[in-house]
Amino acid sequence: MEGPDAPLVLVTGFGPYPKVRVNPTATLARAVAGSPRLRRLGLSARAHVFETSYAAAGAQAPGVIAAAAPVACLHLGLAPRERMLRVETRGENRTRALSPDVRGNRPALRALRPGSPAALRSAAPLGAILAALRRAGLKARLSNDAGAYLCNAMYFWSLDEARASGARRPVVFVHLPRPAPAPGTLPRRRRKTVRPTDAELTAALVDIAIALARAGRR
Repeated sequence: MEGPDAPLVLVTGFGPYPKVRVNPTATLARAVAGSPRLRRLGLSARAHVFETSYAAAGAQAPGVIAAAAPVACLHLGLAPRERMLRVETRGENRTRALSPDVRGNRPALRALRPGSPAALRSAAPLGAILAALRRAGLKARLSNDAGAYLCNAMYFWSLDEARASGARRPVVFVHLPRPAPAPGTLPRRRRKTVRPTDAELTAALVDIAIALARAGRR
């Protein structure tokens, strides 16, 4: 049963951003946090959905992490053009002013956190996570580039929080494809897709949360 000392995983997603009116990472983060399977294993998770803006997410991230005091962090981002899951291996301390955030702003500084390392690698069990996803029948790969948007920023902020506090907290960022439409929502000729469903993604992300919780409490 879940108790006050149950290992807690912080699971985050993002809200809408330009050209994405509904961000599935928000729903998926909440689904993972509410998983009965976690509770049966004596684990727990908390979901937080960040506004997709540099100002809001950058200001809120330290407080959200500190308040949760998690043993591990699982961050989710949407990669709309992908057809597989990308398990990111590192976050970079840099911005590229390519796309505006949901407020229409671009980052003003080249570094996300001046004075912090140029890049930080995840200490999470990435190989085991990748293997578990593939055993579940999902297409997945490791990636060395978390992109040039809020996804990379969130990953670096979280990794840097763990580094600065001395926490031995495994942190991982997973880029997700758009989930497949529910059966019956599209004409028959358009139903064929290789994208995973919401249920498949939720189950896979719960597996990742379990692996992270176990790694974080060792």
